Amino acid sequence: MKSISILITVVLSIININAQTIPINYIAGIGQRCVVNADGMPVQSGIVMLGVFSGIPNYRLNGFSQLNRTSIRSIFGQPGRFAASFQCNPIDSKLFLVIISGDQIGIFSAADWYMPENDSILTGMQLTTDQLHESYYGSIGADYVSLAPRFGNPIAIPQVKAKVVIIRKPGLRIWN
Repeated sequence: MKSISILITVVLSIININAQTIPINYIAGIGQRCVVNADGMPVQSGIVMLGVFSGIPNYRLNGFSQLNRTSIRSIFGQPGRFAASFQCNPIDSKLFLVIISGDQIGIFSAADWYMPENDSILTGMQLTTDQLHESYYGSIGADYVSLAPRFGNPIAIPQVKAKVVIIRKPGLRIWN
């Protein structure tokens, strides 16, 4: 009877861990890459969205699902900055940062921008512009992420060669 009680406690603990949300912070803080427009000037205002694409990342945002959004602003007098925090249920897709200011847009990510595994659920994710190294629209420099014109001459978006369009991390499950 004691072993059944221990088993039930372990199962309930696993269910409780799986039901938790993950804290996510995403920032372009002081000392990190700032957001600039196509002319290289720091962006004064705009929208920053963190989300997932169900298809190929594109500047029209077809297939984009927003998880959270914040605004670009000045932080300690430095323009082109943002900071936001939110709680999210674990998902098994790669995360993308979409930044829009006027008629310009940038779509960025990093190879390790996936939700954490169960053992790191409590620590959450700290996503910064310094981690970015994948530019799907716009560009990345040493101390900036640059937006590109949304309409006009579109920048070529890398094509995914696999038939699977959602970028997944093996072994990660979806919980509702």
